[in-house]
Amino acid sequence: MTTIVSDNSIPLTLAVASKPTTGSSAWGETLVFDFSSQVPQGGSVLAYGVGLAGFNFNYVTNGQVDQNFGLMQNTLIPVQMENVINVTVAASIADFDNDAPADFGSVSNSETYTQVTVVALIGQTNTNVVMGNIYGVSGGSAANGVLPVQIGSNSTNNVFLSGFQVQTASPGVLTGFSASCNLAGPPQNGQLNLSTSTWVGDRAISGSVDALVLSFPSSGNDAPANYEIVYPSSISWDSPNSEYGYITGTFSVSFSKAVTNAAVLLQDFSMSFSDNESWDFCTSGVITSLSWSDGSEVVNGTITINFFASEAWYDNYPSSNSSATIAVIAQF
Repeated sequence: MTTIVSDNSIPLTLAVASKPTTGSSAWGETLVFDFSSQVPQGGSVLAYGVGLAGFNFNYVTNGQVDQNFGLMQNTLIPVQMENVINVTVAASIADFDNDAPADFGSVSNSETYTQVTVVALIGQTNTNVVMGNIYGVSGGSAANGVLPVQIGSNSTNNVFLSGFQVQTASPGVLTGFSASCNLAGPPQNGQLNLSTSTWVGDRAISGSVDALVLSFPSSGNDAPANYEIVYPSSISWDSPNSEYGYITGTFSVSFSKAVTNAAVLLQDFSMSFSDNESWDFCTSGVITSLSWSDGSEVVNGTITINFFASEAWYDNYPSSNSSATIAVIAQF
């Protein structure tokens, strides 16, 4: 978490970038986000934060062996080198016996990967912007937690997921999976309260989330003016695809200026099986994509929730109650 103080002789700006891991496994892959071309002479990347734009876990046994759910982990580890942010991704899934997947292929959208968004604050010096990541926010056996964060008098505040870790205490089926990072009401006494939760159906778990905090003054030289964060007013969801185990939604967001760069930030997700029961869990994830035209103020997007288990006699697929909350951050 970074707070810096200054005279702001170079105006503060935000830079936004997003990309996915590219390998068949997202464990240990490093993504490079180079903001050098956007840094003016005499300026630098003063602060940054990393968040999840999406993810997908794959554990495929091709319906041959029933597996009890064990753990899922998605952790982003950033390191700044001058105006470059390197983000190493640690994403893994295992059954209760800590076995690795038998097969990484064969299910639609099934690779294990992570979509990463980086937000960078660029300038010479800065007053009061609070930006960065908090790791391991948890809250006992129910895996719900509240964490206070000092943000001074800032009035533009947003929090998002930057990772999660869930592990079951006993073997059993996986009926659902969710994680969230939200604001627990308005700021009080210069303090922002984060409310987090994790859930994996009826299993007792130990769980935590990692949070991205973006807190800005509402106006003046201390506030970057070249960005907006907009939540889609609605997402139009299709019916669940029972053959390949996913549900897809589309959305559109409008901004006040032409968009230069844009990225998704994931705030929460919840997925459950259509028949509320599963044995051989295969794939789970929230996958997002954005598109916009040069000079356009409108960004269109899709979001796909994967939750699929292929058994020897039938397929489990996500229920229509599965959902996610996202925001789009745009750079002008």
